[in-house]
Amino acid sequence: MTTSPARVPAPSDNSGGRPRVVVIGSGFGGLFAAQALRNAPVDITLVGKTSHHLFQPLLYQVATGILS
Repeated sequence: MTTSPARVPAPSDNSGGRPRVVVIGSGFGGLFAAQALRNAPVDITLVGKTSHHLFQPLLYQVATGILS
């Protein structure tokens, strides 16, 4: 978590009055929500804790000893 103030972009007139959608979280839910809104007439801002998406398939099976 950071204590620095957030930088909010200045409003621009080129949005054409389109609604803004803010998606909080860059996990599976956030990515699927942003992808579902890809063709919608909205401006999307995705806010995530990290700048990457980490997918580790079968991690819980290895951790619980189901797989070696």
